[in-house]
Amino acid sequence: EGGYYYTRLGGASSTYPYLAGIFACALQDNTIFFTRPNWQDELFEIMKQTANEHPLGGKIINPTGIVERVSEIARAMEMDLIKQQASQHE
Repeated sequence: EGGYYYTRLGGASSTYPYLAGIFACALQDNTIFFTRPNWQDELFEIMKQTANEHPLGGKIINPTGIVERVSEIARAMEMDLIKQQASQHE
């Protein structure tokens, strides 16, 4: 009573700052990603798709996987933009 306790579902207050930091790292050099429609939803999908299976069940977030996937998408977008600009100058 009146003390601190830990539960399996506890700690949600630290989840959002943690995710915000990971997403900031993924987006810091990939600002073109912001031009995608529904980019916020896509970030959460990337988080789910790149997560690792935990041996006891559930999934564990994979920060490196998130950063790598966002970077891949951003590089592809940049290449498409360069191709598009080059074709306009022909």
